[in-house]
Amino acid sequence: MTEGIDISIYNARQGAIDWQEVRQAGKEFVMIRAGWANYAGQIYEDSTLQESVEGASQAGLQVGLYLYDYCADDAAHRTAAKNLVEIAGRFQGKLTMPLALDVEETSLPVLTDQGKTGLTNGVIAFCDELQRAKYYAMWYSYTAFIQQHLERDRLRPYDLWLADYRATPWNTPHGMLQYKGGGQCPGVQGPCDLDRAYKDYPAILKSAGLNHLEEENVDYKALYLESQQKLKEVEAEYDGLKQKVDQFVSSLNEA
Repeated sequence: MTEGIDISIYNARQGAIDWQEVRQAGKEFVMIRAGWANYAGQIYEDSTLQESVEGASQAGLQVGLYLYDYCADDAAHRTAAKNLVEIAGRFQGKLTMPLALDVEETSLPVLTDQGKTGLTNGVIAFCDELQRAKYYAMWYSYTAFIQQHLERDRLRPYDLWLADYRATPWNTPHGMLQYKGGGQCPGVQGPCDLDRAYKDYPAILKSAGLNHLEEENVDYKALYLESQQKLKEVEAEYDGLKQKVDQFVSSLNEA
């Protein structure tokens, strides 16, 4: 089990996050909000996303992304997933945690009006699209919302990031738990959510070749420079041998 936090633009607006201090406080991962998806699946990206991903990654934290959901149907969810994949592509090699859909909105009826089956179809469409693009897909919600607005059994093939602040959370399979909202973490000014991961996501992702970690880990520039160095060494060895042969032939001619 590892400890982590999740943050959004609202946390960054409270003051600059000291990611080194977050890491020194024992946090090993962070889920960063990429933005929110509108009714049609268009993403409005958090303006602090780039800075947060870079800062957290440089501090040695494992980084994942989540997207707040306002999508109106499964087609919009597929569009949102494709748009999130484009955003994630900017951070290849840095996203060692899942990409998650945050399904919890009730102040607007865009999600709940879809009904249990319709909204569940949307979450499945989103996760399937991420998996098709070779990303680790996850969905987030809180216990009451899941029980009232989603078909839990149909979503079992997809990893759940559960929000449940009770001492004994809902006994349903989940890979991550948001166990406290409005908590405190050194390095973050103001309240932030606290999380636990029960799986070794970086190892799982790397082993499965997800989030395009393997291809990003290939340092093509280093390989090129290494090959050039070896070529120079071979050329130098050839020149040395050629010089010795020329000297030997010259000595024979003189004799």
